[in-house]
Amino acid sequence: MINCHLSIILVADSRKKNRTSIVVLTKKKNFRELQALEWAENAHFGSEKRETEKNERSVF
Repeated sequence: MINCHLSIILVADSRKKNRTSIVVLTKKKNFRELQALEWAENAHFGSEKRETEKNERSVF
């Protein structure tokens, strides 16, 4: 039996208000938790960055 604590983080997708990404963190290894947080940030802020870049291109 594996005993580990799980945390679930919902990351809002800025492109669609009702869409979220689910990130599961395990307390077993810290580097996995940090990696999952990094993925969550990239998914959230990366979509904002792409949206901003798209808007900037449409202006020119």
